[in-house]
Amino acid sequence: MADTPGTNTTYWDIPGTTSYRTGYVLDIASKKLRIEAANKSVFSQFMGKKGDMSPIIVQNEFKTINGDTVNVQLLANLTGAGKAGSEELEGSEEAQKYHKQAVYINLLRHAVKDEGEMSEQRTPQDTIENGRKNLGTWWKNRFDLDMFNTIYYGYPDHIAGATASGGYAVNSSAAVPPRYWDVADEANNAATYSATPATHVTNIQTAEGTLSNVDTDFFSPALVEGEATKLEEGNAEKIEVGGFVGYLCIAHPRQIHQLRLNEKWFAAMKDAMPRDEKGNPLFRGVNGASILGMWDGVIIMSSNFVQSGAPTRNYSAGVITSGNTNGAYVRRAVFMGAGAVAVAVKDANPRLIPKNDFDYYLKRGVAISGIWGSARADYKSFDGNDTIISQNLRVVSTYSPATTI
Repeated sequence: MADTPGTNTTYWDIPGTTSYRTGYVLDIASKKLRIEAANKSVFSQFMGKKGDMSPIIVQNEFKTINGDTVNVQLLANLTGAGKAGSEELEGSEEAQKYHKQAVYINLLRHAVKDEGEMSEQRTPQDTIENGRKNLGTWWKNRFDLDMFNTIYYGYPDHIAGATASGGYAVNSSAAVPPRYWDVADEANNAATYSATPATHVTNIQTAEGTLSNVDTDFFSPALVEGEATKLEEGNAEKIEVGGFVGYLCIAHPRQIHQLRLNEKWFAAMKDAMPRDEKGNPLFRGVNGASILGMWDGVIIMSSNFVQSGAPTRNYSAGVITSGNTNGAYVRRAVFMGAGAVAVAVKDANPRLIPKNDFDYYLKRGVAISGIWGSARADYKSFDGNDTIISQNLRVVSTYSPATTI
């Protein structure tokens, strides 16, 4: 550590890195910490810049621009028929159309503090070092939770929460579910779409309330195939990662358990591919990410942050009140193509900031701090006359109770 000249505050000095008066960047602070924290995020291997064919599009070019909103842009596909043969082309050029997704940003912080020099003396544990690790893990877990909040409700909690908590209260009167939300056994209990968010929420809850303990309501290979088909029919752009081109599914561990018990899945996993690290993506993963399986062109991963149909906190000060009795058994898997979520970050990573002057330098603390935000990519045209409902994201609810051992 080194004291910053002209101050009484001690800052972390990391040899061979850029010096930051307000702390240091988490990603370069500790290789072990970086690995531990990164492994907590199911989204970490699926984030890229515009044009990367990643489901999570990250933009950080705004860091020198003032304001609390960043526009992530999308270039729409051309729709004209073109000209054939010697037909005159000049004068019939098609204007390119750009769309945007507004991403709100806000400061997010958390901190820990030790109990003083004497308390440190009584234990072999380094409270501040442990706090650094815990804060890194907390940040990644919070990021995953906020990403699922973004997928289900439009924005993360720290951006559009209650005004009193420092957010901007964007659409805080109601949750805004994604346009494409399916429920298992769709023929018997479809979640009817409504342009009115409150009605859409009610329709989803009503459909989830009809789910029951039958095979057709479980998470299954047939369900994965159906969602992949709908994404492709909707012209959802596929992701590309580690040589794989297809779609991404993130399901709850309960849903993964049902999938593994399915006879069709079991037979395919047993016989379909060579059982070696080089030839079987189930063993080698994709681009360093550990995957649970691939089915019908879909990478399947697991996260405990996949939400349930029970009363769930949205990005307002309230909750989405579930109107059914099966909420505790419902899980909402996510299917994504490229560009499904837009993320804006001021810096590549959050900063860890030490503070040593509590109670006359008796106690120490460390905080983590970062400015970022995310939004489900429901793109709008710059002229404001129309809206592109993103077809690159789908949610499907299944009946997935706790596993009995």
